[in-house]
Amino acid sequence: MPTRSAKLSEWLPYWLESIIKPRRRRTTYAKYETHIRLYLVPMLGSKRLESLSVADVRRFLGRLEQQTAAATAKESHRVLRTALTAACREELVMRNVATLVEPPSAEARDLSPWSLDETLSFLTAARKDPLYAAFVLAIALGFRRGEIVGLRRGNVVLDKREIRVRTQRQRVRGEAYEDDPKGRRRKQTLPLPALCVAPLRWERLRQAAQREAAGDQWEDTGYVFTTRTGRPIEPRNLYRSFTRVAATAGLRVIRLHGVRHGCAALLTVAGVPPRVVVEVLGHSRIAVTAFRPGVIAPVGVGSGCQRPPALIGWGSLCWWARTVSNRRHLLCKSSALPLSYAPVDEGTGYMAPGACRQSVRGGLTGDSPTPETVAVRIVRVGPRCLP
Repeated sequence: MPTRSAKLSEWLPYWLESIIKPRRRRTTYAKYETHIRLYLVPMLGSKRLESLSVADVRRFLGRLEQQTAAATAKESHRVLRTALTAACREELVMRNVATLVEPPSAEARDLSPWSLDETLSFLTAARKDPLYAAFVLAIALGFRRGEIVGLRRGNVVLDKREIRVRTQRQRVRGEAYEDDPKGRRRKQTLPLPALCVAPLRWERLRQAAQREAAGDQWEDTGYVFTTRTGRPIEPRNLYRSFTRVAATAGLRVIRLHGVRHGCAALLTVAGVPPRVVVEVLGHSRIAVTAFRPGVIAPVGVGSGCQRPPALIGWGSLCWWARTVSNRRHLLCKSSALPLSYAPVDEGTGYMAPGACRQSVRGGLTGDSPTPETVAVRIVRVGPRCLP
């Protein structure tokens, strides 16, 4: 146990191993360890806890910002402040000098999600991709990468149109592991929009064919998305497939997590109440969703359309999103018209005459959709869907 005369080079590794590692996620531990090893110990390690001053911290941040970036210096300041807070609790120091120093101002990351037209173009290009169902979940429900690759078959109930996220799969420093999902995901049972049902059914059929082809080499891991031998896919490979499809479609390549922000933007523009958006994305507080820069972005659906909410049924999630604690429906009562999805004429952007419809409410009607007709617009049945 370090004493008051201990140096930062002694306290920081002790704090990391004894306090952070047992209580925080592996990703948090890895991030803290990187900042301690690369910046804090080399530049402040010779300072003793009791003699560390405000000027020392200010000079450290100034040097680090010049050598790296403002965002890196800001994160190192946060790590140092957290470590010194723990030292205060251990009564090793009387005050936290890091809290007296203002951290560097870092520019907010440009989140610029895809517009609706870009999102639909991506879904069209990804129809024949083996991970098409994974992309649909990311776009329609804002699933994170780890939540997608860690999704298990037992947590997807297609008959009831429900999906649960109980684990996420991560890889940190070469080691793959499972962890609890972030925020409220571990407590949620989300409804499956009609847009997601057909791709997931198709994925089950595809996996069954792969199981039969693999024979004895098949490993039954229980994951929804697997390789040809049943092993879980790598999180990085999901991102690689995502960027490859986006580049093939001629779209600007964004982070896979940017699709999550795009989901929030699409739901907001479609008129979904903020409380429902929070439930869908699994955020702990409404401020996390409402005040992210770049999330509320313009969403275009073509020059001939003036009212995206009237034509686009991403708002169908209003009818189905619900809380797990009291099982009450959070309904958007702006319209009593049923919702359906159907193939859209590429020339006009509207549902083709005579096209089969899949009703979101009241069961399925018409022919079952195929993977080639799944990436379609959600349209509202009624006069407003006409040009």
